[in-house]
Amino acid sequence: MTQASRHIASRRESSVRANAFSAPRRLCRRDDRKDAYDDLVVKARTDADAAETELATVRHDGARPGPKLPPLDQVLATAVGWEIVLEGADVIAQRQVLAILIDRIVPVRERQSVYRVDITWTPLGETLRAMTAA
Repeated sequence: MTQASRHIASRRESSVRANAFSAPRRLCRRDDRKDAYDDLVVKARTDADAAETELATVRHDGARPGPKLPPLDQVLATAVGWEIVLEGADVIAQRQVLAILIDRIVPVRERQSVYRVDITWTPLGETLRAMTAA
């Protein structure tokens, strides 16, 4: 899963724990019965167990290996021709090269006459991008 999913699950677990610790104080202030307290404790334990299970699942999902990428030698041999294609005039060939690297491009308007793009890279494109940034 994503880092955001891990963060949400971790925050949920923290929230459940905080509610479990504050339940006795809330009950004392309201003079609620012991049965209501016991119900809150059971619910808090159930919520905590569910949050821990979700967090463990998210952590486990994050440990999965990444996508299978072609060998680096093969990519580099192919990439030599990409520069020629991208500098050329053949739009269809350019799109084919870009389709290998980019999954999706979304233009985002920031203000009048000013745009930026959100790029979703393919696994190969993300790997090459990370290699060039390093």
